[in-house]
Amino acid sequence: MTRWGALSLLTSAAMLAGCGPSALSAGALRSQAGHICAGASHRAEGIPPPASPAGAEAFLRRGIAVLGPELSALRGLAPDRAKADDLRAAVQAFSGQLADLRRAQRHLHRGADPVTTLKTLQRQLDPLRSVENRRWAALQIPACLSR
Repeated sequence: MTRWGALSLLTSAAMLAGCGPSALSAGALRSQAGHICAGASHRAEGIPPPASPAGAEAFLRRGIAVLGPELSALRGLAPDRAKADDLRAAVQAFSGQLADLRRAQRHLHRGADPVTTLKTLQRQLDPLRSVENRRWAALQIPACLSR
């Protein structure tokens, strides 16, 4: 067999074997993403809000510890092409929010004013949360809305 014939055979075999994860149907995506978000929401509910502005840094740190694994799990989902753009945009907006939370937590850890830091954080999160919620709504995954 020639080198090109072997390459062609290997390429065909790989295509038939379906290299990589198979794409999730819309229903499977809703189920898996919903499960991921509901689990993270349940864990986040166990984080008590800070009693004073001084507790904001610890509150953010604990929330980040919940949201980081949630983001990783959502990034691991592979939907079909019809849903891929919405999922990508939702996850990207969620990732942006998590980056803002981490940045605010670092500022607080270094002694920044909690009230000012949290007001700034809220202004940063609002547009990203809006984009994320629109995409989760388009995907019909209510468990991932406004968590």
